Parts: sequence; C-alpha cells; structure tokens
Amino acid sequence: MATDVQTEITTEQVKEEYSNIKEEILVVIEEIPFDTITKDVSNGSASTRNAIIQEGQNGEKKVTYKVTYKDDVEIKREELSSEIIKEPVDKIVQVQTRSIITSRSSYSRTSGISGQSGVYKVTAYCSCAICCGKTNGITASGTKATANHTVAAPSTFAFGTKLVINGITYTVEDRGGAIQGNRIDIYMNSHSEALQWGVRYVNVEVLN
Repeated sequence: MATDVQTEITTEQVKEEYSNIKEEILVVIEEIPFDTITKDVSNGSASTRNAIIQEGQNGEKKVTYKVTYKDDVEIKREELSSEIIKEPVDKIVQVQTRSIITSRSSYSRTSGISGQSGVYKVTAYCSCAICCGKTNGITASGTKATANHTVAAPSTFAFGTKLVINGITYTVEDRGGAIQGNRIDIYMNSHSEALQWGVRYVNVEVLN
C-alpha cells in the first residue's frame, strides 16, 4: 500500500524564500520612434530622386513600472501607466523626378529663355491672403483659378498659353509681382499643398 509523503514547509523556509524579494516603483522616460511617410509626386517617371520635406523627430513618453528583484536581479517588470509628454514628428520623404536641378551652375546652362521650353523655377500658390493678398481666386485674366489647370507666368507668356509640367497641361491665366524671368507659379487647392510643393526646377514644355 502506497504511502503519501508530505513535505512540510516551515515558516523559516518561507521567510528565507521571500527575504530576498524586493519591489520598487520606477519612472522612466522612453523614446517614441517617428514614422517615415513617403509621398510619390514623380507621376510615374522612371528617373526619380528622394527629397526630405520634413525631418523626423522622436517623441517621448513617461512610463511607470513596478519592478520585482530577487537577490538584486530584476525578475519581473510590470507597466502601471504611460503618459506621452512629446508627440513624435513624422519624417516626410518626397519621391520626385530627377529633372529637379539643385546646382546653380547647372541651372544657368540649361534653363530656357522666358516664353520658350526649358527648365524653369516652379513654385506654387493658392487663393489665400498669404499667397495673393485676396481670397476670391480670380486671376489676372479674369478667370477662376483652378488646380491642375491654372498657372501664373511672366508677361512673356500670353494668356491662354499651354504649358506641360510633369505631364500635366496647364494654362497661363495669372500674373504675379514676383513671377518674373524664368519663374512659373502653379495654382493649388490649399496653402498646405503649395508649401508641400516648395521650389522645384523642372522642364516646362511650351505648346503654343
């Protein structure tokens, strides 16, 4: 007949087992990694380059843990709470055509004569007070400015002239005090889109 063997744990053994167990509350500041957002504005071009529109910045959060030690060695960490103290800033990378020229000397050799096809300094604007000093969206030619259609160009381009920029055909309908020489301004739906476009040097084909 089998006999059950019971092991008796004494109070002293229990005390000994847990005497070296310690707990503490630990508050630490941890980084929150930023995300990278890629925007493709190359319009399907086979030759592209990446331009950083906005640098990324890691965020920060304050995390409270309950940490358990045995013989001064961490054996358990439990998160009690978390608080974001600094939001991360996304990194924005824009994929654009390689026809954008950043070298001043290169630009001076390949830029087109105003009114003719060639490489132009192309900026963007919208119908806000910051860009135009007015908000009605009426162009210098009397038309209503339209995205993917209207551009402002120097007087060397007659109103109605068709310009092909990055595969899109625009119409010269507007002027601007700063739009002189080899500069063209593309109309956008919003100020944020205009800022995102920034300044680019691109090939402009004059159709008429």
